[in-house]
Amino acid sequence: MATMNDGDERTLLVSGLWLHGGLIGAAVAGAGVLQWCTGDLGAISALGLVFSGALVAAACWRRGWVVLRNTVRDTMPHAAASAACHPANRSCAGARELGKAVFEREAV
Repeated sequence: MATMNDGDERTLLVSGLWLHGGLIGAAVAGAGVLQWCTGDLGAISALGLVFSGALVAAACWRRGWVVLRNTVRDTMPHAAASAACHPANRSCAGARELGKAVFEREAV
């Protein structure tokens, strides 16, 4: 069985930090919606919070996904990675078996 190396742990840490940033952005967007509905802030300020929070959330979540996707592409053979990561392939059933086969081959 394959074990995680330092590069994998670093990738998970970086991706997790980007996802936390996205969560903070989503919280800011939610706070902006609440401020807009209650009328505590002006409409322009509340909408500014909503749009800036949504923009930060989308950018951070996208970056976290890119970090993970690039790591998967680097560790898998090229043809297998393109098949598993292709946007038209909506199901992940084959990707799990493919990943197991790659890790078993590396462990031998």
